[in-house]
Amino acid sequence: MLHNVFISDFPEVVLPGSTIALYADDCKCSRIIDTAGDLELFQQDLDSLHQWSVRNFMNFNVKKCKIMKITKKIQLLTSSFFLENSELEEVKEFKDLGIITNHHLSWNPHIDHIVSKANRMLGLIKRTCKGLDDPKTLCTLYCSLVRSNLEYCSVVWSPYTKRNTDKLERVQRRVTKFILKSDDPCDIHLKKLNLMALEKWRSLTDMTFLYKILNGNTDIDISKITHFHSEADRFSLRSKDFLTLKKKYARTNVLKYSFFHRVTDHWNQLPFDICVSDNVNIFKSTVKKFLSDFEVVF
Repeated sequence: MLHNVFISDFPEVVLPGSTIALYADDCKCSRIIDTAGDLELFQQDLDSLHQWSVRNFMNFNVKKCKIMKITKKIQLLTSSFFLENSELEEVKEFKDLGIITNHHLSWNPHIDHIVSKANRMLGLIKRTCKGLDDPKTLCTLYCSLVRSNLEYCSVVWSPYTKRNTDKLERVQRRVTKFILKSDDPCDIHLKKLNLMALEKWRSLTDMTFLYKILNGNTDIDISKITHFHSEADRFSLRSKDFLTLKKKYARTNVLKYSFFHRVTDHWNQLPFDICVSDNVNIFKSTVKKFLSDFEVVF
């Protein structure tokens, strides 16, 4: 807390049009670059950040500072950026708070990484638990050591391609087959172990996160991102329902499958009484039952 108080003026040193995102001692500075002048302004931001660090006796670890350009443009405005008189390395992908982001905003590298990590952990469980036959214990080990890697921060990277969804589900299929020592279909395994398919679990996570936002549990202002139907919207099938989200037009897959866009389909299929649940625990349990009882297509 003292650290957060100490750096509270940090975002104020950058120019208008630039943004600072802070998490503990991690900082990301970004700016939309349309002209050569924007490149100069971004370098001014880096100089201002360096001056702030000198005044406050908090030096940056320049070796860990990177530049990543996120764009679909073929011809880019090129420039080198410097911090503390050291040129920053430009990278195509970067791991930040456990999430691997690349310059095309593709989640393939991140999903490949977590699947590889989950498989290694699964191999460790298989080698060390050869004599353990209790499904409940093995399921607990799976959820805490393997599945946790496949679920972490899925609100950010939730996949939409068959390549990635199948890659994740294959891990769970191998685990359930190992736990139950059975060749039954995966659906039967999941039912016996009281587990949800990973795709449905990600839908549940998305909707729970949106519920927290709408009820003030998470400090995110969605007014500029999405909004609800009004009574004047005659085309709304649930116009009487003031909790029906509008879906905006998306030209690219990056936007189409981003959180606030994809969660609209999930949320609008929920019964009204679930949307107005008294607290997040009730909401989560009722949505989980809703997803289990019905074959919901997103």
